[in-house]
Amino acid sequence: MPVHSQEELAFSSLPPVFVSSTQTAAPEQDPPFSTTVITSEQIRKSGYTTVRDVLSKLALVNVRTPLDGSRSASVDLRGFGETASANVVFVVDGVKLNDNEGVTPRYGSIPVSSIETIEVIRGGNSVAYGSGASGGVVRITTKKGRGREGVGGDVFASYGSYDTKELGATVYGGANGFSLAFNGSKETTNGYRDNSEASRDLGSLALDWQGDVYSAGASFSAEGSKSRFPGVLNRAQFEQNPKQTNNPNDFGKFDRNIFRFYGIADYGSWGSGIRLSRRKHDSFGSFGGFPVPSSYEQDQISPYLTFTLKQGEGAHNVRIGYDIEKAALRGFNSGTLESNAVFIEDDWTVNEVVRINTGSRYERSEQQKLSGETREYSLLAHQLGVSWNAAEALTLYTKYSRSFRIPNADENGFAGFGTTQVPFLNPQVADELEAGFQTNLFSGEFAGSVFLMDVENELFNDPSVVISPFFSGANTNLDALRRTGGEFRWSGEIYNDLRLAMAYQYIDAEFRSGNQSGGRVPLVSAHNLKVSTEYDWNSKWSSEAIFDARSNQRAAGDTDLQVPGYGVLDINLRMREESYSLVLQVQNLFDKSYYRQQFQAGGIYPEIGRAVFLSFNSEF
Repeated sequence: MPVHSQEELAFSSLPPVFVSSTQTAAPEQDPPFSTTVITSEQIRKSGYTTVRDVLSKLALVNVRTPLDGSRSASVDLRGFGETASANVVFVVDGVKLNDNEGVTPRYGSIPVSSIETIEVIRGGNSVAYGSGASGGVVRITTKKGRGREGVGGDVFASYGSYDTKELGATVYGGANGFSLAFNGSKETTNGYRDNSEASRDLGSLALDWQGDVYSAGASFSAEGSKSRFPGVLNRAQFEQNPKQTNNPNDFGKFDRNIFRFYGIADYGSWGSGIRLSRRKHDSFGSFGGFPVPSSYEQDQISPYLTFTLKQGEGAHNVRIGYDIEKAALRGFNSGTLESNAVFIEDDWTVNEVVRINTGSRYERSEQQKLSGETREYSLLAHQLGVSWNAAEALTLYTKYSRSFRIPNADENGFAGFGTTQVPFLNPQVADELEAGFQTNLFSGEFAGSVFLMDVENELFNDPSVVISPFFSGANTNLDALRRTGGEFRWSGEIYNDLRLAMAYQYIDAEFRSGNQSGGRVPLVSAHNLKVSTEYDWNSKWSSEAIFDARSNQRAAGDTDLQVPGYGVLDINLRMREESYSLVLQVQNLFDKSYYRQQFQAGGIYPEIGRAVFLSFNSEF
């Protein structure tokens, strides 16, 4: 929680350049540029049962189905392809979910019924969020019951194709400044493919207290999941039957718990706070009979100080923070990571038409391998953004940012081979320049931006490194890589009760040096288009159609293979009463056989075929 929210500043109608920190929430009516805000009401109305679907179909961002059977999809905001999940930071209630290993942050375990808001923040944001925020940030805030009196909540149930069942509930209560909130859910499915059964159990409990000056809260969450892994297919197998598996015995299980605490003091023009968290998970997988156990622990301490200084017609909203993180991975690529960082941000409202945001971060980290080898990193991140109300319905902005990413334990564990092997890879550094606008067009809101990003020492698995006649590819640093692109979004009402939302993205991601020079970054489509139409038939019934199309992309691990482009259509039918709603979803209406991921010739991961789900939600 911020000590001073953006609403408290003068001239709050001028949009901020971007969200300033992991604790500062963007006001819903005044979101930052290059940001999409999804509310709990939108989620409830949509009927979507996973965060992955909410991101893909409400936020209209690019996601890729995970390889491990989890509900956490890789989110690609700036064309990082196969390393997208390592270049987007996920934050839940102020706690980063990104681990010091090569896995997608497990945000999919969060019940959608427990979510208050989801903010998708595009572009470099390492000043506030540290390592791994070159592509952007997805910040999730859960319901706390804070400030509520009495008892309330909601229940959720869903059933659909492949015997997919889910039950969930959120219950909260509050009195005399105290509030208590519980969230829980259970899901089972047989899965679309052979050997893709999964089950998941999730639960959380949060206690908050809010006074006139001080407030505090603590929460605990736990999850347990078991999944079967169908694995990859070659092209002939995919065309014959995309549901089949070559790995009938592969499986995995995952258990995690997270503890969080925060304390805030608000003295008006200044304040302070602290956030503490500890998370731990244990996992075990079997791949081709090869066991892969691992365990992970991470502690985070983040004290901060905020204050507001009036200057002329405007004011400075300053935040100074210190982040301490300690992580330990024990498994195939064991290692530890300790980071200490200090940052400062200034969101300056100059006057009624100009706003400036500046900030810097200094971070010092040390990694250690199981062998005892160590490497220290000293890194800087910067940002400078300016927004200008050029006219009553036109705002322009520009932003420069420098972000960084420290190689994770898995990347360092297999960095090169033979004489090319190194114990530690160099950190990745990205410089990005972005310019954009927001205006009204055709009775709707139109926003767009163009960006240019130059990356040095990009962390990448180079398929040209031949290790043996049967295996190639090793983690390495690339000398230079450039991304240019543009994003354009429009939403509004085009006819009575007929609404339209469109998002188009163009990305040119090209290697500029090394063995891959001149080639496209794997798993990045140049053109991405999403169109959503929604129509209210009457006060109770509505329908929605979502079309998702992408151009072809280069396969990972093989420069000569192309992943074909595709287009799929989903439809929803909704019925809503005052206290409950029913949603019928049909995904991949025309049962198209397609895939988004391919690793070498025999490495196709099929996407789900046609699926039908019916969900029920009731508030009390």
